[in-house]
Amino acid sequence: MGLARELGLRWQETALLDVRTASQQAIQKGKISLKTGTKGQVPRDVPVLTPRQLDSIKEGLSAGVGISLVPAPSEIFEFLSVVPAVFVKWSVEHPREKPFS
Repeated sequence: MGLARELGLRWQETALLDVRTASQQAIQKGKISLKTGTKGQVPRDVPVLTPRQLDSIKEGLSAGVGISLVPAPSEIFEFLSVVPAVFVKWSVEHPREKPFS
């Protein structure tokens, strides 16, 4: 959740983020190029301007996951089926309930 909050990512962008590549891009270019999980699959760049943003990326790296934050044995559909339960547990509105966000 730190990545989403600090970088202003949507939940699907965060879940599908290749943290290793994002880390390299943040250090070398000062921005992250998103292609997977974006709205309408339209690529976008997210600037990495603060130390907190870079720290959140490093935390994602230390999580020790594969090329995305979706657990390795899971399929994306399996992951997405669990996500609404997390939103309910934490009393957060599910993104699908806000079609124009």
